Amino acid sequence: GGPRPAPRSPTDLLGSLEDAECGPAAEDATGPRQREGLEGPSTRKSRAADQGSRGCRGLNSPGEVDRPVRAGPSRKRKHQEGMETSALHYHQTKNGPKMGRDSFLSQNVTHRDKACSWAKTRASLNLHKKKVVTDVSEVCSSHTMATSLSASLSECSNLSIMNRTNSALFSWHSSFMHLLSPLKTVHVPDRKASDAEKVYGECNQEGPIPFSSCFPIEKLEHCEKIGEGVFGEVFQTMAGQTPVALKIIAIEGSNLVNGSHQKTFEEILPEIIISKELSLLSDEACNRTEGFIGLNSVHCVQGSYPPLLLQAWDHYNSTKGSQNDRPDIFEEDQLFIILEFEFGGMDLEQMKKKLSSLATAKSILHQITASLAVAETSLNFEHRDLHWGNVLLKKTNRKELHYTLNGKTNAIPTHGLQVNIIDYTLSRVERDGIVVFCDISTDEELFTGEGDYQFEIYRLMRRENNNCWDEYHPYNNVLWLHYLTDKILNQMTFKSKCNTPAMKQMKKKLQHFHKTALNFRSATDLLCQHSLFQ
Repeated sequence: GGPRPAPRSPTDLLGSLEDAECGPAAEDATGPRQREGLEGPSTRKSRAADQGSRGCRGLNSPGEVDRPVRAGPSRKRKHQEGMETSALHYHQTKNGPKMGRDSFLSQNVTHRDKACSWAKTRASLNLHKKKVVTDVSEVCSSHTMATSLSASLSECSNLSIMNRTNSALFSWHSSFMHLLSPLKTVHVPDRKASDAEKVYGECNQEGPIPFSSCFPIEKLEHCEKIGEGVFGEVFQTMAGQTPVALKIIAIEGSNLVNGSHQKTFEEILPEIIISKELSLLSDEACNRTEGFIGLNSVHCVQGSYPPLLLQAWDHYNSTKGSQNDRPDIFEEDQLFIILEFEFGGMDLEQMKKKLSSLATAKSILHQITASLAVAETSLNFEHRDLHWGNVLLKKTNRKELHYTLNGKTNAIPTHGLQVNIIDYTLSRVERDGIVVFCDISTDEELFTGEGDYQFEIYRLMRRENNNCWDEYHPYNNVLWLHYLTDKILNQMTFKSKCNTPAMKQMKKKLQHFHKTALNFRSATDLLCQHSLFQ
């Protein structure tokens, strides 16, 4: 610890804040150079040439901080060439050999595992596009699966996630990583059926249900499209009197959607699990945060897109423009996963000219840092894609938000806004010896972007971890916090001018954070030791 050695929402749900302080933030002359071209795109793709070298340490950081190489693991993995996707595989991550992409490991039931062996029994080994699971276990065939035991989740934990809305939604137990870890292995002819069963289990379903079961007419009538991605569409609607966001993802189909292959059951399962794990942090005792978007429910539906959803899609396309295929392309047997999240608000990029003051921006940065610190401590978490499109802001009447880190609870002034972090596509989490991460080691397109600091962050992460994405490097969270501070100082303007002594001092503190943050090892160290948060 310590310093290092030398989806969019309607504006009326946000409202205006009453801070009376600061105006546009001037550029920090000693900070990173301004990037030309892109003004904060949220896309991760670019066609420019890659300017970084793979596997290189000791790079001077964007803030021109010369940080020495740290002692620690420096393992490199030779990746197979010519594979479009990586496998969901198991290998040793501590004091054990790295296994190739086509090698798998199976977990033994050791004394350490017996107490919670129930938690690692329902999953099979899955081949999975990019998402990878690792475990301390022994080699087994890629065509094996875990045998399932009937022990109840409640036997090992009485922690449950409480519904965040007033609607009748199901509750979940404290951890779901068991779905991604094998216990015993048996040869099975059909792994895909097991993947489907696990997803249906997470949906509390025996099979797909029709759209109408998930979308009663009154819910459809209030739907408004608020965002999109290659994955699919995001709509806002009401669950009772509470706004919620619906992420709709086409799966298992053979047709390309938005230029990409549809996800499979085996690919969507880790996204569901990670979303649940981070959502559950709001109900933990020792390490608690509300900073990750709350997941209310998951459903698997089958059928054509409902006409009212198509109308909402058309309205979005006519007013804002869509890069996605109109979802009338789907047949009646198409499967979709629908994740219902709490309503998170408008993303930081859209709010870049709407915040009241630098004090508000500092609160946002503080909330993000605290959330990352809690997730680091609880789950060895790295977000790995925390651009300002993945930071949602919504109005709150709460004066303070509380987080708990290692049993100690602290408060953060909200200045009228609450932060929710979203999108765990590239994220890494670890629990009970199980690691889930996205293997982007061969995704060269991700590392070739130019024109925005965001694209440099991907290259800096790759240099930090020597392109070994299973390893835990919390410094990657620090890189994204530095990126967000850069946005606050250089690309955001504020309603109140920075002409009071208090706001001038706040600006100096943020500039100091910008200059010094890269000297810290993790978000936890920044939260606990940097002067900005003391």
